[in-house]
Amino acid sequence: MDRIAAQETRSYRQKRTQAKAKGATIRKELQSLHAALRRAVEWKILPIDPLDGMELPRLLDSRPPHYYSAEQLNHLYSYSIYNGHHAIWKLMANTGLRRSEALNVRWANVHDGRLTVESIYEDDERPDARTKSGRWRSIPLNQNARWALAYLKDHLTGTSEQIVPTMTKPSLSRAFAKCARRAELPGNLHSLRHSFISHLVMAGKDLRTVMELAGHSRIEVTTKYAHLAPHHLESAVDAIAL
Repeated sequence: MDRIAAQETRSYRQKRTQAKAKGATIRKELQSLHAALRRAVEWKILPIDPLDGMELPRLLDSRPPHYYSAEQLNHLYSYSIYNGHHAIWKLMANTGLRRSEALNVRWANVHDGRLTVESIYEDDERPDARTKSGRWRSIPLNQNARWALAYLKDHLTGTSEQIVPTMTKPSLSRAFAKCARRAELPGNLHSLRHSFISHLVMAGKDLRTVMELAGHSRIEVTTKYAHLAPHHLESAVDAIAL
């Protein structure tokens, strides 16, 4: 590790680019390396982080987050009733829960019309990781979320402490994929979270509020959805008269 230098990292980045690796992939690889080096400095294995201040590649090949329309969600629910999973999908779409969060949330977290969740970063911020942040967020429960909770309590979880039936993360993703195929819809389980965030933005909610409801660690993550806001540029300019 003490032989890694910024120049080598730039060379590696160029080789990966020439190999047609996606910008997001290269960025994640460099972030992982940078995190390891920072930890080495913290543990006094290295005196300094040689990549401190390193500029990460821009995500020029990134795609806008995929989300479902209200009509598509209702179509998905109708094709998921046979196994009761429509209530899980409806809960996740109306609260923005990540996969790990949905599988870990308890009935004790429901009180006063809100769902209190410890943010567990995965998928949209730290792919293939499950990191508890120690940060809690409180999500108000709308009518559909309350209906989903009542259905889960009466039909799927019973006396269990968990809101969502016990299963592994891959099993939950596969269950969603099966329902999506039946409904002939694209996307994956994470599209439910994207739908929650996207519809908040399209409803004109400010990005700081959306960030807190979604449990994003950085406002930069939330700004990926800013283009969905109706007339957000026009309204900004209309607000001034110089």
